Amino acid sequence: MDALTEQQYRRYLAKAAELDGDQIEDYLRWLGEYRSRVPRTVATREEALRLFEAQLKREFPPQSVAVALDSVRHYWHAVDQDRGQRVAGGRTAPSDQCHRSRE
Repeated sequence: MDALTEQQYRRYLAKAAELDGDQIEDYLRWLGEYRSRVPRTVATREEALRLFEAQLKREFPPQSVAVALDSVRHYWHAVDQDRGQRVAGGRTAPSDQCHRSRE
């Protein structure tokens, strides 16, 4: 399983990203928005992030868009880091998948 549970992502955000409770809730909300807005058929992370950003720019102020994109990037980093720790020797190539299973 490549996805992180909500609890794993919360721990990552608190420890690695050094976010507080309200910030963590914002990041979780934005990750949910990403998952609901970006189709699973989008082939790459880069393409998915561009699509998500374009959608958000029409609805939200720049600061909110920046937080939303940061949330998705942090999630991908946490997933890649978690996968790297589970692969023998800790070596793995970053995934180009842009969606993970939903918790």
